[in-house]
Amino acid sequence: MKANNYSRRPNLPKTAVAAAISAALSVPAVVVAQSGDIDEIVVTGSRIPADPNVISSVPIQSLNAEDIRNSGEINIADIVADIPALISSQTAENSATGANSLNLRGLGGDRTLTLVNGRRHVAGFRGSQAVDTGTIPRALVRSVEVTTGGASAVYGADAVTGVVNFILRDDFEGFQVDIQQGLPERGEGRTTAVDATWGMNFDDDRGNVAVSLSFEDDTGILYGDRDWSRDNGISSVGPRANPSTDPNAPPRAVVDNPTFWLTSQAGSIAPTFGGRSTTYVDINNNGIADCQESEGGRVGYLAGCWITNPDGSVRVNQDGTVLGTLWGQGGDGGVISANRDSLYPETERAVVNINANYDLTDTFNVFFEGKYVEATSTTFSEGDGFYDTLFIQADNPYIPSQLLPVVAQTGGL
Repeated sequence: MKANNYSRRPNLPKTAVAAAISAALSVPAVVVAQSGDIDEIVVTGSRIPADPNVISSVPIQSLNAEDIRNSGEINIADIVADIPALISSQTAENSATGANSLNLRGLGGDRTLTLVNGRRHVAGFRGSQAVDTGTIPRALVRSVEVTTGGASAVYGADAVTGVVNFILRDDFEGFQVDIQQGLPERGEGRTTAVDATWGMNFDDDRGNVAVSLSFEDDTGILYGDRDWSRDNGISSVGPRANPSTDPNAPPRAVVDNPTFWLTSQAGSIAPTFGGRSTTYVDINNNGIADCQESEGGRVGYLAGCWITNPDGSVRVNQDGTVLGTLWGQGGDGGVISANRDSLYPETERAVVNINANYDLTDTFNVFFEGKYVEATSTTFSEGDGFYDTLFIQADNPYIPSQLLPVVAQTGGL
């Protein structure tokens, strides 16, 4: 018996074989086609730079150069402070030093990160990280972006309330001078600002250098310059309005021109510290010892029997009306008034900024940012302190002749 062993393979369809041969033959043609020129490929992304107020994934408010110019404000800090989240920022008008610092959500300047061109800026206050925004060159500001959401995950704990980023121009060309002046309609508080800026591009616009000079002068405002703050020294005194002349006076009263009879801006003279002169001196010849004509003279210590005149002579101290323990009305006592105190200080600031940058490659840029700031702030304040407690030696040649008998007894004034 003969056995036949064989294996059967399915026959490939002729159409499949033909397709495979055709595909194999077409490969060289594709290779030849790819060896030609390739057209430029343009990729369109979904994060095209646009207004950050519209497209940002985090809450951002921004101001551009046109917004800053149209605001009419001289100080850039005043412009940024108009943003609701920055309403509690410190400006020259509400600080004792004339400096400016940003404060997001009222949590403090140390918790508000202020950047310039996306980089941390040198602090403007000793012992603080807050930046004095008055030193940032106004003429070079391209835009200001305020991130009102917490950014501590990116920048650290100093950005817990948000970030304020000042973006400066890196392509300024030419020379520009800006002069601005502002004056409140009620007068005083005149502010003048002058900015001079020069810049140029070089090496086919790969590099730029810019120099900005800024000067700002603010004359400040005194309490007496405004109706609502004038005569701030009007006060309520007690226990009686005038117990020395009217025992039936009301227990409390509001009076104008209050004084502090224990001292005087005119310079009160007493017979040494706490000493009492037993020598009879009556320079006004009224038959009463000078030191018995006033409450200050009777106290002796810190107060005085005599007051100096502008020409260097002396007169007897006059109380005016004694209203309370140390308070009076009129007379030679120290004036309790803030009319000459600063409502906000006088400031004068000069700033020099030098910025330079150069593109070494399309992705590598070197830069230099330098500045010099000189700022002066003047605040007037009349404290109720005893600054007249100075001892005058007996051999002082300027002691008035009328007081020499007292000096001979007490050894000085």
